[in-house]
Amino acid sequence: MSFLGGSGLGGPVRTIEVSGKGGKKRLAIAAGFLLLGVAIIAYTMIRGLSVKPGWTTIEPNTGSSALASELSVQYCLGDDATAQKKEVTLVYTEALVKAEKIFSATKTYDDTDNLACVNNAPNETVTVDSGLYAAFETLQASGSRSLYCAPIFEQYNSVFQSQDDAEAKQYDPSSDVPAAEFVKKAAAFVQDSAHVELRLLGNNQVCLYVSDAYMAFAKEYGVETFLDFYRMRNAFVVDYIGAYFAEKGFRDAYIASVDGYSLCMYEGEDLFNAAVYAVVDGKITQAASITCSGPCAVVSLHSFSAGDLDKFVYEYSDGQMRTAYIDLNTGMSKAAAPHLLAYSSMTGCAGVLLDTEALYTADAVDHNAVRQRALRSSAAVDLAWCEGTTVYYTAAGAAITAEKGYTAEKI
Repeated sequence: MSFLGGSGLGGPVRTIEVSGKGGKKRLAIAAGFLLLGVAIIAYTMIRGLSVKPGWTTIEPNTGSSALASELSVQYCLGDDATAQKKEVTLVYTEALVKAEKIFSATKTYDDTDNLACVNNAPNETVTVDSGLYAAFETLQASGSRSLYCAPIFEQYNSVFQSQDDAEAKQYDPSSDVPAAEFVKKAAAFVQDSAHVELRLLGNNQVCLYVSDAYMAFAKEYGVETFLDFYRMRNAFVVDYIGAYFAEKGFRDAYIASVDGYSLCMYEGEDLFNAAVYAVVDGKITQAASITCSGPCAVVSLHSFSAGDLDKFVYEYSDGQMRTAYIDLNTGMSKAAAPHLLAYSSMTGCAGVLLDTEALYTADAVDHNAVRQRALRSSAAVDLAWCEGTTVYYTAAGAAITAEKGYTAEKI
């Protein structure tokens, strides 16, 4: 099996020879939906009602779903391919519907105790779905405060949805003084557990503590949402669907999101390539690829847009970018590089993201910090990124191939 990050937004079709369980076939793929991930390209051929063993796309039975449009699921079917595809489709549909509900920060459902329920009941004990509670535990263990950035994310969301630079500047804290004052004040509350803290009480019970001062601030500025996974959501969604598949006994899956989260559960001997990108003269260029094998989670932290569905970026006409990576000292958007590829065989997408986001939320990648990470015995996440014409990487013995004009250097 082969995986490939696309060659560029709206770029040319690539023809690639791949070999997998389904036998050798020559396939053509176009860059686009999965520019950022390790996009699977070994698809099973389907003729009529007969489904052959090998890799195939799984579509959920959910009709129109905003979340489904952001995900791609492939599965390597066994000998009884037709029956297995029906089973996998059912499992994916169940997992997708549950994930879409539990991670919603603003919409409540009669049959689901979700994130919106917590937001609607500050300073009260709330019982939540076990999958959501597990996500909270992951966040708490990491020390990340990103879940609390909902008011700041909402401000930047107005920037990301803007139709032109003039509109964006009305909301952008970098150019609008009131917006800058708001995110700075919000950041002071967000980073302080004395003002806001999600307390995990056990047995899927939580209490969102919000101080009187923060409640007053929220009332003054019309803040209604205190917690939001926002740019992190699909990392947790991909992991949740993967865990749901595994629980049901389906492990030969590849799950990816449009915003750069990919989970390969397949344990076969096949390899995949994860792309490292640079931005040159405003164009996204593949600088290198890293070949990996076995189960792996891959996260692409990026400051460019990977398409219409990649909704956490705004690019000004002069090339300046705004992202949803927030410096909590200032409330300002920051990104250390156009693209930072992070991957691990020891944790899921959420674990990779949470291990890496602080390093990425900076003016540049701190090489010393990267070296210190490499010295930690617990450092299970490897990195690769491009500066100028040099692609830096951390994995010992990594199978990295630099494109023409680029060189690879171990750090």
